[in-house]
Amino acid sequence: RDGKSAGATVASGEIENLLDCIRCCSKMERKHTIVLLQPTNHKATRTYMDYETVTSAMEGICRMFEKKLKDLNPTLKNITYEISDLYNFIDSYPDMYALVLENDAYTPYAKDWIKKRIYNVLRKQAS
Repeated sequence: RDGKSAGATVASGEIENLLDCIRCCSKMERKHTIVLLQPTNHKATRTYMDYETVTSAMEGICRMFEKKLKDLNPTLKNITYEISDLYNFIDSYPDMYALVLENDAYTPYAKDWIKKRIYNVLRKQAS
């Protein structure tokens, strides 16, 4: 094997993964979503956010992170961040789940799923 054919195989696999993700996301898009949050280890801090779609829920998590950045840096007019900063923010929560309405029942999804969906939403916004 030469390096070029191996690279083409990887690229093809990545394209298939992206297409699968797009198909999944388009189906998920219109589904009512509840984000369950626990910002500290104290159970009394449990709360939730209610959204009409998966995309709006993921955007809500991003806005929550951006608000925290603004609160921490009130004198900065423009704040930029990397996706890894957003992932660290999500990981800082002891609990964060998305409940997505599917077939008349809510399916829970954990942080890894949320991160993938946020990545896809941000990628779509950037294009």
